Amino acid sequence: MKVLIVDDNEQNRYMLETLLRGEGHEVLSARDGVEALDLLKSSGAALIISDILMPRMDGFQLCRAVRNDARFKDVPFVIYTATYISDKDRDFALSLGADRFLVKPDEIELLGQTIKEVLAKKTSRVEPHPLGDEMEFFRQYNEILFRKLEKKVADLEAARQELQEQLLERNQREAERALLEEQLRQAQKMEAIGQLAGGVAHDFNNMLSAIVGYCTLAALNMKPDDPSRHYLEQILASADRASTLTQSLLAFSRKQAVNLERIDLNEAVSSFEKFLIRLLRENIELRLAIAEAELPVTADRGQIEQVLMNLIANARDAIREDGRIIIETSAAEIDDQFVRTHGFGQPDRYALLTVSDTGSGIPEDILSKIFDPFFTTKEEGKGTGLGLSMVFGIVKTHRGYIDVYSRKGMGTTFKIYLPIAQTPAKQAEKKVAEPPPLLGGTETILIAEDDDALRNVEVAALSRYGYTVIEAVDGVDAVARFTENRDRIRLVILDGIMPKMSGKEASEKIRALGPGTKVIFISGYADDTFSRAGISHKGETFLRKPISTSMLARKIRNMLDE
Repeated sequence: MKVLIVDDNEQNRYMLETLLRGEGHEVLSARDGVEALDLLKSSGAALIISDILMPRMDGFQLCRAVRNDARFKDVPFVIYTATYISDKDRDFALSLGADRFLVKPDEIELLGQTIKEVLAKKTSRVEPHPLGDEMEFFRQYNEILFRKLEKKVADLEAARQELQEQLLERNQREAERALLEEQLRQAQKMEAIGQLAGGVAHDFNNMLSAIVGYCTLAALNMKPDDPSRHYLEQILASADRASTLTQSLLAFSRKQAVNLERIDLNEAVSSFEKFLIRLLRENIELRLAIAEAELPVTADRGQIEQVLMNLIANARDAIREDGRIIIETSAAEIDDQFVRTHGFGQPDRYALLTVSDTGSGIPEDILSKIFDPFFTTKEEGKGTGLGLSMVFGIVKTHRGYIDVYSRKGMGTTFKIYLPIAQTPAKQAEKKVAEPPPLLGGTETILIAEDDDALRNVEVAALSRYGYTVIEAVDGVDAVARFTENRDRIRLVILDGIMPKMSGKEASEKIRALGPGTKVIFISGYADDTFSRAGISHKGETFLRKPISTSMLARKIRNMLDE
């Protein structure tokens, strides 16, 4: 049997051709209604299977043309469509004289059975469906086309919206990725500068220790009324200010020894108010808005105070005339939405410390640089550019986050998020006003220090206090000297970072040789190995450079007397 397939889709035609030829039918193919009519006229067909949506002449028009042609009006006509699939489409096709209406590809398995049924219908010479008049045809035809056009427009709009949502989602992902990449670059930059700052602080602390030590020794040899004593006092005062600078470097590099304890942020801020007021001019008002509920945090009180000092000093310098600074504490919660919006944080409960001012604000083009070390907009000699870098380093050391909001001419607000501690804060302990009297001794002490100037001043100072001092230039030398004099040495002083062998490694070997030996670690580069939490043995302690010879002597005497 000869079957005419009409479909503009080549893959659909191939599928039907293969299927029908497999059942022994002869197959003719056309790409639209015009081509199909030409084939009918030239070759004839016993069955027509036609799509609807085609160029030049669609399936509806082809069916109508076939039924209006006396030569072909009895040829069975099957509509096989994937586009026009509504009940109205089906009814209209059947009203034009189609014998069957099948939907692609759901009813492909019915095609063989349908062919048999329509051929049987032809044999029984069933009258074709009525076609209706010309105007009715065009009315229904246009209605179907209009409905299909509306559906296409709706589908295109839905596709457009979906594509727009996909583009927005992709742009959001790209923006988030760019933000993460920028945060990574910033973190890497800060880490590299932090390593440099920590190394500079270590070397600088060694030099300061030598300066302080020699000045102290010189002062001990002077009479109280010696006119040169004033000069030494000025040197020591300058060294003390330089020591503050190195602590700023260490805080920025996050290698400063941290004395963490449970404190109430409210109490820490309130008790520091009087000191902060001294930093301000008379035309600047300081206001505190302290939360009613306790805000326990695990923090180094001194470093929190340093954060406040630096932020208040910056706010003061930003206020040209009259102004106001507000310090506020409150509880805050960071959730997933906050993290997505701000680009930082871990979901948890936080104590929020907010410092805002009515100053000149920060220009938008430099806002991203304010935490960079040595970046400052102040006049030469009026700022080191380390203040906010130190704040950043301290906040990170406390596993916190810092954010800044500012507009030029409208002031600045810093928000610092510190994790809420799970246990209540302990009360601040009163400090001892007067140190105990300074006493020397006659014991033998081993000093290991790779910096010659610093080692010489420590040896000279401790010898003056009556101690017998054995010198070592590095960790390996210290172990060797201890091995030779283990029966005499009562206490060992070790620099933290030394060539060949670190102070920590040397102490382990020394303790293996003399288990009861007292050890003092001294370092200007206080990493976690030498923080107080890292002191693992009884009879060990840690001192941070620069340290005065009198303080060192007092610590030695206390440890020897324990």
